[in-house]
Amino acid sequence: MSRCPLRYHDKGAKTKGKGRPRQFAGPVNFTQLDFDYFELSYQDEELRIYSGVVNCPFLKRDIKLAYTQ
Repeated sequence: MSRCPLRYHDKGAKTKGKGRPRQFAGPVNFTQLDFDYFELSYQDEELRIYSGVVNCPFLKRDIKLAYTQ
């Protein structure tokens, strides 16, 4: 595991309660990606490319991540 993992953005419903809303859903596991956060960008006979926006704490910003399969 890296020192600063990438994080998924929280897609859950906003709750009515005290406190700050949840911002991140959890770390990105590259051995088992959650395809709910990625969309199919390109498809060929041999290649599929998925893309999604994740947060990088080291860069302090969101980045677009591309995954080939």
